[in-house]
Amino acid sequence: MRDAAALEDAGIPAIALIHDVFEQAAQLQAEVLGRPDLTRIIVPQGHPEPSGEDVDRLARGILDKIKALLAASWAT
Repeated sequence: MRDAAALEDAGIPAIALIHDVFEQAAQLQAEVLGRPDLTRIIVPQGHPEPSGEDVDRLARGILDKIKALLAASWAT
């Protein structure tokens, strides 16, 4: 969250990737940093570990979200 806040403060759009088990901690840290609105994508942690195809599907979904969020932030 600190890196995302520093990038945003420098005028560079940033997205934090957060494992779902750290979602509450990330929100708390964002609030402490005074940036509760920092853009983040919550990544599910697989149990058991996902197979190769599952990882590819998850990665493609995350990449699509990143592209959409960055495109939206550069458009404004």
